Amino acid sequence: MSNTITELFGCPGCGKTYFIHSMSGDDTYKNVTETNGIKKQIKNLAKKILILTPYAASIRKKIVQNIDISPAKKGRYTHRTVRKTVRNISMLASVYKYMNRKIYMDEGIVHRVISFCIDQNLPRETAVDIIASLSRELEPVKVFYLDTPPSVCYEAILKRGRKQATIDFLNKEEIAVMLDEYYEYCEFVDNWFGFERISRK
Repeated sequence: MSNTITELFGCPGCGKTYFIHSMSGDDTYKNVTETNGIKKQIKNLAKKILILTPYAASIRKKIVQNIDISPAKKGRYTHRTVRKTVRNISMLASVYKYMNRKIYMDEGIVHRVISFCIDQNLPRETAVDIIASLSRELEPVKVFYLDTPPSVCYEAILKRGRKQATIDFLNKEEIAVMLDEYYEYCEFVDNWFGFERISRK
C-alpha cells in the first residue's frame, strides 16, 4: 500500500480536528455532514459501494467475533446500532485500502473502536481485542493519541456550543461522565499498544 494514512484518537473536544488540519495542511476540510447537494450524494453512494466489498465483510467478521451483543442494540450516547457502527468501521477500513492517496482522519479506526466500546458499555479489553484483530489493516497507519485531560475537553465542548452530534445534546453531568470514560479507555488502549502521544497545549 503506497498511500500514507494518519489518524488520531482521543476524547471528544480534545482538538482532533484542529490537529489533523495542522498535520495535513488543509484548511478547507469539510465534514460529510457539512456537505450538501450532489457532492454528498456521491459520497454516500461511494460509502455504500465500499460497505458491500468482500474486504469490508471480512472486517465486520473480525469485529463481531470479539463481541456478543445483538446487532440491533443501540448505543448509550449516539443511539447508533451495533450493526451500523460496525459497518461504519468496515467502510473506513475499506477507504484506507482502496484510496490511493494520503489520508488524514481526525477520528480513525482506533478512535471509532474505542467510541463503539464506550457507547455499547463494552470493557476496555474488548477495545484492545478488536484493535488487535485489525492489526494487519492498521499496519500502514500512523496512529497518534491526542492526550488531553477531561477537564480541558469539558471546557472546550461547552465553549464551542456545537449542536451536530448526539453527544452535543448531553447535559453537563453526562458530558463529564462520558469524558472520564473516554480518557480511561484511551489511556488503556495507548498503554497497551504504545501509540505515539501528542498533547494539546
